[in-house]
Amino acid sequence: MAVQLYVSRVSDVLPAVTVIVPTRPAQSEIAAVDAARALDYPQDKLEIIVARGKQPAVQRNKALEAATGELIDGITPAVIANDGPWPRPGRPDHLNPGNAVEQGHASSQ
Repeated sequence: MAVQLYVSRVSDVLPAVTVIVPTRPAQSEIAAVDAARALDYPQDKLEIIVARGKQPAVQRNKALEAATGELIDGITPAVIANDGPWPRPGRPDHLNPGNAVEQGHASSQ
């Protein structure tokens, strides 16, 4: 019995993405912001929210309230160390909507 598979793209339009970066209040150089700016993603579709404070969960929740992206993700120093969680656009696993909201990344996907 032969099985035929058909693959087609749902859309060529990339969604707007919000990247949340929790930081300490006095932190001036934020490597995660530089990493988010360097993402291989259209800058006009990318929103970066720096959430300053001492309670990462509270910071992320406030940033989630302000976020306007269709997909939302967090970026932390662990992400920087692992070369980021996001595949390049055009790959089939690019920004999997099932993983749209995550509370930071302990490991890359």
